[in-house]
Amino acid sequence: MRYGDYQLCESKAIATFVDRVFPGPKLFPDDAKLCGKIEQWTSIVNTTILPGILPYFMAYFFSGKPDGSPDRETIERVLPDVKKHMEVLDKAVAATGCLAGTNFTYADMSILPTLAYLRDLPESSAHMDGAKELTKYFDKHSWRESFKATVPPPMSEVRASAPG
Repeated sequence: MRYGDYQLCESKAIATFVDRVFPGPKLFPDDAKLCGKIEQWTSIVNTTILPGILPYFMAYFFSGKPDGSPDRETIERVLPDVKKHMEVLDKAVAATGCLAGTNFTYADMSILPTLAYLRDLPESSAHMDGAKELTKYFDKHSWRESFKATVPPPMSEVRASAPG
């Protein structure tokens, strides 16, 4: 990101800067306890949930198979972990419809693209259908203009852009 002569990389750093410089609803509110919960969930997503789900995505999007087909062996091996992570998220959003507090924050923003891809893949989509709170959560936040404007491309486009 460039803002005048100031440059930043890394999505959380950029979001924090934008949140502090520009008007609008806060993604990182001043309330220390709430901000701590936002940081907690952002960290859990980045260090545990995404690394646990990434092998599943890779097995579909970049399987390395000559015909580009999904790597079924990897999918079956990692699917229990994917389901566990989805269950954690389902429980986390049950009380308020948000990961931290009662309003949309950076913690929510950081997980929505992952949920969009999970809804696009057959096994995780079926599991998400059973995760009622997570489904309500995704449906509630995916109507946002910011999400619609940045929705991840369909799986077919991702596969088509894969090298080799």
